[in-house]
Amino acid sequence: MRVSCLLLTLVGAAFSHEIYPGKCPDFNPMKEFSWEKFSAGQWFVTQKFSTKSTCLTYEFKTDNIGFKTIEQIRQLPYSKDVGVDHEYKYTGKLYAPSEAQPAKMVVRFPLNVAGEATFVVTDTDYETYGMACTCQDVDLFLTWAHRISCSILQRAKEEDPEITKKLKDTVEEKYAHDFDKINQADCDYGREKTWKIDVDKILGSVTGADKDSIPAIDEQELKDITEEFAGEFETSQLNKEQLKEIAENNNIL
Repeated sequence: MRVSCLLLTLVGAAFSHEIYPGKCPDFNPMKEFSWEKFSAGQWFVTQKFSTKSTCLTYEFKTDNIGFKTIEQIRQLPYSKDVGVDHEYKYTGKLYAPSEAQPAKMVVRFPLNVAGEATFVVTDTDYETYGMACTCQDVDLFLTWAHRISCSILQRAKEEDPEITKKLKDTVEEKYAHDFDKINQADCDYGREKTWKIDVDKILGSVTGADKDSIPAIDEQELKDITEEFAGEFETSQLNKEQLKEIAENNNIL
């Protein structure tokens, strides 16, 4: 019952990102990009397109056979019933089609039914700031549209306004209004008493692949999780026909 509730809520998630006409813009990938430096340590996400998230971090990893991933980790509000803070992890798979441009990658998130999206690291100094932009072309039969999301990353928990302005100025003006600030002020990343919820394991339970790993959480907890997901680019459950309808309603077609 808990798993079915989660799946139905995810499938019904609203789509909050704007759809723009035409294909994705050509992001300029970081030159002489070093994955090793970029993926060394935690990034705090301080700004992101069209999100209500708080306490969001990214971690970029490479497994023992060389596959790359992005782990999005979010803290959820303290629950009096549970008595501990908790967070969830959601993982996307990354790969670079061209070795000559390692900063220009492709990402696939398990809840994005529209498929793969580009994932481009446009700028970083590795030590203090970075920015990554994700975009997905949508074939609307007679024309094209695209969905886009950029994330401003900082190594420090506190947002540096100068870094924010520097990176926002690199984004086309028509997209710049999509940035939302992510509150990191009340996030406690060093706490030991944390309930970790792996979304990929929950999805495995839904498909029957990992039934024994579903955490023992009630429907309200699942509701909290799915509300955090709703509308995010990476978790959009809209199919092509639904995207076309939105495009028509916004005079894109």
